[in-house]
Amino acid sequence: MELSILLMEQIAKLFLMIFMGYAVVKLGLLTDEDSKVLSTLVLYLIVPSVILNAFQVDYTQEKVNGLKLAGIASLLLLIILLLIVNLIGKLLNLNEVEIMSIYYSNSGNLIVPIVTFMLGEKWVFYACVFMGLQTIFFWTHCKNVLSHEKGFNPKKIFSNINIITIIIAITLFFAKIRLPEIITGTLDSVGAMIGPASMFVTGMLIGGMELKKILTDKRTYFISFMRLITIPLIALLILRADECV
Repeated sequence: MELSILLMEQIAKLFLMIFMGYAVVKLGLLTDEDSKVLSTLVLYLIVPSVILNAFQVDYTQEKVNGLKLAGIASLLLLIILLLIVNLIGKLLNLNEVEIMSIYYSNSGNLIVPIVTFMLGEKWVFYACVFMGLQTIFFWTHCKNVLSHEKGFNPKKIFSNINIITIIIAITLFFAKIRLPEIITGTLDSVGAMIGPASMFVTGMLIGGMELKKILTDKRTYFISFMRLITIPLIALLILRADECV
């Protein structure tokens, strides 16, 4: 019960930050276009700082086993959910964009901020595994479905800043290389901005949208319900079933 209350408080804080970003746009202090600068800082400086710092921990067999488990669980989850979402798409006659919107979450921009803010930086260590695998799926499967092209471009995958950072972080971890305190301290300070900065960007983007048009579109509610409620519940059931086995 105490944990649930704590999570609700953290979620409430995130929504308040989103509202702050929304407010500065609606008050005319900034425009939604201004969010691009902050978004760039989050993507190329703040998120990489959090990822690198999360892997600056002591090398232990427990952590290695945790990474392996996270990798296997993430891969199985992505494959099983892909089959389920495709089946739902066929049964409900959804188009390709709707199916991809339901299946793919915005893990690249939001998973690290949310995990860091709500669960703590140590959980980023494991969350990066899912983010890395989903990024690979995104630039192969999702790209091919939406563009109707075959094959994939490895450059698109390995030039992604999140993938680059994860590879560097994992290499440092397995090589047991610890960065100097002045560097980890800087990364920690920069990474501390991840929650507010990411939520401000979200709020500013919402501030530039035609909310009336979005809120009156019934299809938006359906896709949102599938993405935010149905798929997470299915994923949770799959993980719980795997635990029982």
